[in-house]
Amino acid sequence: MPARKFAIKDNWVVKAISGESVLELRAINPSTREIRNQHFRGADYDNDAERLKVAFEEVALRLNDEGFNIYQPMNPIKLHAVFDAGKSCSGDNIAYRDLGLFDIDRKTTNNQPASDEELNAAEVVADTLIAYFKSEGEEPLAKVMSGNGYHVYYELKDVPNTYESTQIIKQLLQVMAAKFDTDTIKIDTCVYDAPRITKVIGTLARKGVESTDRPYRMVTLC
Repeated sequence: MPARKFAIKDNWVVKAISGESVLELRAINPSTREIRNQHFRGADYDNDAERLKVAFEEVALRLNDEGFNIYQPMNPIKLHAVFDAGKSCSGDNIAYRDLGLFDIDRKTTNNQPASDEELNAAEVVADTLIAYFKSEGEEPLAKVMSGNGYHVYYELKDVPNTYESTQIIKQLLQVMAAKFDTDTIKIDTCVYDAPRITKVIGTLARKGVESTDRPYRMVTLC
């Protein structure tokens, strides 16, 4: 817990919020498939961003300790979005897009944690992608080890949550996958939807049954 309690602060490097933000925590138990959704409104914490962050972090780490994998929507939720009890964020709840994601992982469907070799191969693709964007004058926001692969995040400047923006991001993912996929590693082309969830930094990612050479790993900012 101490290491994760410190590392989860890095979540806010990727997830930009203000005191007024609405946050969603989605917890999924990989063993039972139970899903829990909880929303945190800045208005309930006197619009204090630090109190809002701490409240989210405490629940995230507690549920992670209970065996849940912890996720959050990437993009900002409308301040006055209304959720039925236990329901999660939908596309209509997203105010706009401020993040894009390249999710880089192994092609195998093996339901086990990645090996070090597989993880290293995914990082090579992530670094190659980052180098390409830098050569084009674009600086990605962050590289994150997702537990079994790598996430590369890039900033968007208040892009409207529209069908047109979704199609542009979808096409970008397809172009980058065609350019950088290898025989064993792929860029996920399905992470274009506005309410896309992503793993919370500083939490343990559990997939299948771990072993000595395929351990569970904490999601970390690189």
